[in-house]
Amino acid sequence: MTHEWSGEGGILDMQTKEFEKMGSREGCRMMSWIKPKMAHKKMISQLLRMPIAIICCLRGEEKTHSMKDPKTNKNIVVTDEFCSPLFDHRFIFEMLINGEVYSDDKGEGGYLRIQKVTHRDLRECLPAKGEQLGVKHGEMMSKWCHAPGKPIDVVPVESKKEDLKIDIWLSLYPIYKDIAKKDQLKEAVSWLRNKGILKEEESLEQACESQDRMADIYSQIPIAMGE
Repeated sequence: MTHEWSGEGGILDMQTKEFEKMGSREGCRMMSWIKPKMAHKKMISQLLRMPIAIICCLRGEEKTHSMKDPKTNKNIVVTDEFCSPLFDHRFIFEMLINGEVYSDDKGEGGYLRIQKVTHRDLRECLPAKGEQLGVKHGEMMSKWCHAPGKPIDVVPVESKKEDLKIDIWLSLYPIYKDIAKKDQLKEAVSWLRNKGILKEEESLEQACESQDRMADIYSQIPIAMGE
């Protein structure tokens, strides 16, 4: 996401070009932000309306500041504990979770410093201090997104075939959201067959028996929906 803000053609780049078009007059500096900020707000609004959960990755930088050493009363330079995201600082307000991914002293990554969690149940989905991010955390967050506020109960995927069928239907929800509930799964199966994702003689139950088939289905649905 940092590239949208400070990359080539990003918001900062757009503002610079607007400023130059206005003659680089200091009095026009605020006006030069109008079009870039409108484009940025439109992008944020589209993200917030998405029917799926989105993980936004931002680059960060360590910031330093000067402070008085209480022992010597001399000015010292201190580095912040958390990196500052290279992006619009107001964006973090829109996030359900905000954290910094970091590496340990051995250079092994995947650890998370949590700065913001908006729902208590979501905190249970995140790794404890000193624990690496893993598949189980993704499973818990996925379950929470499907049913916010309900207790998190992580069960191995292969033992919950019915849940897998529901997950497939949820992937198709934007298409079938107006269909009567009793016909939703039937319509989803029909759509999967029409797109060639599910074989004509194959039931969804049979597809759920194989992790490979499930991976195929999940990977092909977004492609088929894009058509």
